[in-house]
Amino acid sequence: MDYETTLAIFTNVQHFASIHYVIQEDGHITQMVRTQDVAWHAGNWTFNGSSIGIELIGVAEDPSHYTDAQYRATGTLIRYLTDRYDIPRDRDHILAHEDLPGVNAARQAAMHWDPGAYYDYEKLLRHAGADDRNGPLRERDETVTIAPSYKSNELGFTSCNPGGGVLAPRSTAAVMVRTEPSDDAPFLEDPALAAVGAEDVVDV
Repeated sequence: MDYETTLAIFTNVQHFASIHYVIQEDGHITQMVRTQDVAWHAGNWTFNGSSIGIELIGVAEDPSHYTDAQYRATGTLIRYLTDRYDIPRDRDHILAHEDLPGVNAARQAAMHWDPGAYYDYEKLLRHAGADDRNGPLRERDETVTIAPSYKSNELGFTSCNPGGGVLAPRSTAAVMVRTEPSDDAPFLEDPALAAVGAEDVVDV
């Protein structure tokens, strides 16, 4: 979706959607809602009420739309906001649309999946200065972190768009989670999507 269309959506009350910031591919930042006000951007009221929303202009299935200028601008904005509001700069607090749960199983299938499996969170966290305070990952008891190298880990995913087919393998920080340690084992099912009978319940 382009910049003009995005602004048209967020300034039209009939869309029932709003966002605090919009960042273009060239790094230009537009503030839409004051940070002290609640914006409707997450699809989950609990997260709306306790977060600041940043919309990136781009195409989730084509990582070339996420430019270096946009990564730098997004990271700089995150650094500013996390300093101002004393928010940890890590992936527990810097979340994407795709990280957010629906309010119930029926709503999960309708949640956003951007910025997509090809988004480079390592690059974003570097620009945000994650290492300045607590690093991008924190050790926690009984937590196992699988963190493949973005550059060397290439996977092809099934498009989320109707008729999109299989996407060409590209760099990703995502991993395929299977029910057993075997390349031909079934994928782990997403219980929320399975509960509502969604056809594609794998690729967790």
